[in-house]
Order: sequence, then C-alpha cells, then structure tokens
Amino acid sequence: MNKESLIKIIAILLVGAAIGGGIAYAVMPKGEKPKEEAVSKVMSSVLKEDTKIAEDTKSESLSTVEKEKEETKTKAELELDKYATNANVSLLSGEAGGLQKKILLLNQGKKVPKLDVYKKIKVKKGKHDWWRDEPFLLSEGLKAEILPKDAEDEYVYKNKNDCELRRKQFISSESGNIIELEVYYNPETDMANKITSIEYLKNGKLEITEYYYYKKKKGWDKKISFIGRRTVDEYINSFITPNNPGTRYYFRNNNLNTIRVVDNRRVQTNYMSSKYADKRKLSNKRSEGAYRSKEGRNYRKEEARMLNAAYNIYKAAMKNEGFSTIEGFVYDENKKGVVNADLELLLYDSDILYRTKTDNDGRYRVYLPEEENNYSLKIVKEGMREVKLTNIVTFANVPNIYQDAAYLFVNTDVKSDVNMKLGDAVDKRDEYNMLPLDGAKIIIREGFNNTSGDIIASIDADYDGNVRVSLLPGIYTAEINKAGYEVMYYNFIVKTSSAENTYSFFAPKTLRDGEVKVVLTWGSTPSDLDSHLFTESYTRNSSVENEVQHVWYAQREDAYYSNLDVDDTDSYGPETVTIMDLNANKYFKYGVVDFTNFASDNYGSYDMSYSNATVKVYSKDGLVGSFHVPEGKKGIIWEVFEIRGDKKIVPTQRYYSGYNEVNNWLSKNK
Repeated sequence: MNKESLIKIIAILLVGAAIGGGIAYAVMPKGEKPKEEAVSKVMSSVLKEDTKIAEDTKSESLSTVEKEKEETKTKAELELDKYATNANVSLLSGEAGGLQKKILLLNQGKKVPKLDVYKKIKVKKGKHDWWRDEPFLLSEGLKAEILPKDAEDEYVYKNKNDCELRRKQFISSESGNIIELEVYYNPETDMANKITSIEYLKNGKLEITEYYYYKKKKGWDKKISFIGRRTVDEYINSFITPNNPGTRYYFRNNNLNTIRVVDNRRVQTNYMSSKYADKRKLSNKRSEGAYRSKEGRNYRKEEARMLNAAYNIYKAAMKNEGFSTIEGFVYDENKKGVVNADLELLLYDSDILYRTKTDNDGRYRVYLPEEENNYSLKIVKEGMREVKLTNIVTFANVPNIYQDAAYLFVNTDVKSDVNMKLGDAVDKRDEYNMLPLDGAKIIIREGFNNTSGDIIASIDADYDGNVRVSLLPGIYTAEINKAGYEVMYYNFIVKTSSAENTYSFFAPKTLRDGEVKVVLTWGSTPSDLDSHLFTESYTRNSSVENEVQHVWYAQREDAYYSNLDVDDTDSYGPETVTIMDLNANKYFKYGVVDFTNFASDNYGSYDMSYSNATVKVYSKDGLVGSFHVPEGKKGIIWEVFEIRGDKKIVPTQRYYSGYNEVNNWLSKNK
C-alpha cells in the first residue's frame, strides 16, 4: 500500500468516527445505507485501487526486468543472433544447438582455435648434460634397441609408425597462418613421442618444425630433446636429415646444448653452449656468442623461444580442440563452377545448422568443430535440380574432409539412359574383361553417399553383368549386391547426353578376418593411375621385416603376401590391392601415382585431380573407408591413407607436384 492510499483511509476512518459519535442513531432516509457501510465501501474501493496500482507497478517492474534482460542478453547471444541471421538459419536448442553455435562462430571467424606458439611460459631446467640421440632415432625407427635397464634413462619408445596418429588444425596467433599438427601418440606412456608442426606460410611455402620428446618410466614429466626446422614447398612425412637446409636445436634437461644451422649449400655450422661442452665430434664449431637468428635473436633468447614453442605445441596437441573443414566443388554439366549456389549444412539429414554459398570457382568450404558427427549438404540453385550429399562423417583428429564434386543440372522431365557393367574387382574373365557379376542386383538412390534413403530403381544384371536404366540428369548412389561378395557403393553422375553415361562398377569377394581390399577407380583421363602400398613391420625379427615392403606395378606381391591384382593402363580401373594380414605389428601407407604424367615429367599436371579418382577400402565389416581425390590440386602423387598399430584407417590426403618431393616420396617409402 502506498502512502497516498494510507492517508485516504485514515481520513475516511476519522470522518466515520465523527459521524458515528455525533449522531449514533440518526434516522436514515428510506433506501440509504448506514454510514458505517458507506465507509466500508469507500475503503474497499481505495484498497482495490491500491491493489491495481501495485499490480501496475509490478507489471512495469517486470516489463523493465524483461527489457533489461533483453538489453543485457549477453553480447555472445546477441552476436550469435546476428550470425544466425547472416547465415539465414534459425537457432536450434539442445545438443544440435550447441553444435550449431560452434559452427556459426567458426565460420564467422570467431572462436577459431588459435595457437600461440611462442607464448612465454616458465620452464624448469635441470643439470647440464650431453645430448642423446635415442628419442630421435627410436621414434624414426633408425634404432631398434632401447637403452639397457641400468642406464640413466629408461626410454619407453615406439617407432612413430606404431603410434596413434592424431591430426589437429589451428590458426597461429602470431601470423594468422594455418598450423597443422601431426601428433604421434604413444598410449603406453600417455605422451606424444613426436609432434610435427606444418605452418602454411603466406608465400605458399611450408614451415616444418619437428619436436621430439622423452621421459623416464618413473619420475619427471616429458621433456624436449630435439627440434628440427626447415622450409619446403611440399611436406613429406619423413624427418630432417643431416643435409636438409634448416636449423636443429639439441636439448637436454631443458638446456640448449647446440644450435646447428645448415645453409642452402648444405654447409653446417654448430653453435655450442658456453655452459656445457658438447662431447660429440662436430665440425665447424662456433661459440654461442657468435649465433644470431635471421631476426637477430641471440643464443639465449633463441633457447627461451624454442622452449616456449616446444611446450605450447605439446599442450595444444594433447589438450586443445582444433577445427576441421568440409570442402568441395559444385559444377554444371560442362564442369564449369556454379557461382552462388546455396548450400545447407544439416546434422544427419534433418536440422539445418548453417547456410553458405559457393564462390566464383564453385568451391565451398565449411568450418566445423573437431569432433565426430554425421552431416549432409543440400545444394540448390534457381532453375536447377537440387542435390544432396549425405553421410559426410567427420572425426576427431582428421582436419579436412574432401567431397566428391557435386553437379547441378537444369530442371527437365527428360530422362537419360545409363549403361553399367558390374564385375569382380579381382578375377578376370579374359585378358581384357573382369569376371561379370551376373544376376547381381543394383539399387539406385538420389544423391551422393546415400546408402539408406528412398530407392528409385532396382535392377538385376544380365548374364554379362550389364545393367541399363533411365534416370533424370543428376547425382546418384549405386548399391551392388551379390551373394558371396561385399556390398559396394559407388557415386555416379547422370548427364543429359546418354553417350556420357557409361560406368563400370566392381565388387570383391567376401573378405576373411584380417583381409583388406583397396579398390581404385577413375575416369578416362589420365589413362594410367597406379596403386602403391608400403608396409613396415615393427617386430624386426627377420631380415625381411627390416625392409619396407612395396607393392606396385613392378612388384605385384610382397613378402607379407599383399598383392596388386592388375596394372590397369587404359583408364577407369579397377586396380585392387589386397592386404592379406592386417595386424597390430604392421604399418601400411597407400597412395596413387599419376604414371601418365610422371612418365612425361609433367609433375604440375591437374589431370588426376579432375579424374574423379575414388579409393574405397573394404574389410570383413564391409566398406570402412572412402576417399575422393582432392579437386583443383596440381601434382602427380596422391597420398591417401595410413593404417597403424591400432588398425585404424587415418586419412592423410596429401598431394605432391615438385620433382624432389615426388622422388623423395617414392624413395622414402621404399
């Protein structure tokens, strides 16, 4: 009750008291109520008015609170509203909403995972001691024996190829460049033996920095042992060698013992710590006082800078979440990039998370959090048939997911004929033809990677494995089923001209436990793509296992009985490589070489990139990996995937074009 109402009531009570005291029993005119009742009525009216005022005040107060709440809607929420408006999407709730928030912030350049490589940190130093090469040699498989148990340090190391490979991607806080980390994680010690940092410089080159860490079985945490840094045109997964131009840093107990610089003439200079004399016999020795980095840092400043880098990189690799991307192209029937096509990113095939458009080349790229999810992409352009790419699966530790190029066709009701031939992926009927899959059933669905959607056609192959069907121009998924064979899935394009719609699809026989088949197919150009499989064993029990085994057209079977079925030199494929014994003691690497352009020294060719080359990996569990060649890349080597001790397929998706890089790739893997 407010003060004004209280005064009114007191005044009424006083008036009532005066009336009651002066004329207690006055005779009232007919129809009039006693004065006490009148007073009560007035009081009630005042109380009602007071209640209304209070409610109005409360309402105004609530309205103000709501308004303030709206006004004080956190900056982050207001920004998110703005980003959602920019992306033309409605904000979702629950887990989908949380994922959408991450995607919106990433694609607006906010909350992008950054890495401050040289952030100053406190590093505890131990006693000076001479540098030891075990962490480097053991990680690279150059030394098979570990130190004896009575040695000062007991290393628990694995060859890096026997470690789990984790890949992360960040933005450099200092330069704004993308930094990709390759982390060789040893689960036995719960630490990274080696981390390779790949920074994409603005001049198109790559700065490669390799960090090697060591620890005791008991006692202190990991420490940095060796850092090697070099600048290259293309990165090959190897290691810095004595002749590679670049800089090496040799640490022991967090003390920098030596800086070795190798110039472009391959002349090395060793700058030695004044606090500890290195026992190694090194050529061209200089004092630490003679050292200056290109940026003018002296020896001690360089030591502090590289220690910061070693431990900031380690923390980011082991604890921080990076980002991933889905990227690809959208073309019209003439393979011209479709500009400003609308893309919708969906979680599975339902909630719309984000919208964007293709650029002037028809390219798209969507930034995503580094976590496992299943997405779809719907692509729309006015006047053209919309298409969808489904089952786009992202994983933690896999930075980039490349998609098959999508095609948009002008709306039409006119169907085109498609001719397909279904064959065995390994066995041949004669010199020129694979064994046909007679009676195999082919199931067709719209869109790419569509393994469970609506079926628009189901046809049985004839005696020669032939299938003929009429479909509207667009993109489709074919599923091939035949008893005794693996179920196969292929993406294919139906063009307006029926003459361009001829395909061959292949299936391997059902696989046994431990058997893996890798099937390579491609288009008409280039005519000759070659499969290469490299295998290394960790057990080192025989002379055979001390060598890297190589399966390719010149050696169709290796010591582990892995084999190449056929060297296809006249386009399309298939080339099928069989791994006979997938086990935890072996490391496998698979790549594809464009032999057509390799033979003519045309290392900068784009042919393979636009060949629609696809690699599919099958085990007894069915399709376990599918890879499409990255489009718009020059080069003649496509490094596709690795399989490590944990038997997981790890996409690498690297591309090589330089003469040295191509020949190094072939030689390093032999």
